[in-house]
Amino acid sequence: MANSPWGTIDKVTRVAPNLAWVDTPSHGGLRVAQAWGQMNLSLAALSRAERRHGYYWFEEDLAYALPCWELRQLRPHLFAHRLGGQREAERLATLADIDQELHQIITHWYPGYWREVDRTTA
Repeated sequence: MANSPWGTIDKVTRVAPNLAWVDTPSHGGLRVAQAWGQMNLSLAALSRAERRHGYYWFEEDLAYALPCWELRQLRPHLFAHRLGGQREAERLATLADIDQELHQIITHWYPGYWREVDRTTA
């Protein structure tokens, strides 16, 4: 199988064309095809990803929050995998709960992201 920034990929879960969760024996994250990412994600998000092998890579603990935040229409699917499946995602009462968790991660770990996004969308 292919390699990721975290090692050899042993599982790929496709969320949408050009977008997939990847798992390795020790870690994982979200894999975004480079051309698709450049069309659908902000420079603020892309600059915080690892870039290699034609993909942007967002690790599963924190960086995943950036594309999840920006890809609002895919958030329930992205978050379901993060929580171990759709049944787990259903435990979150609303999309607002997901939004709150993502916002907290981004604010704490990537505070400069908000300023950059405001600059590029203004």
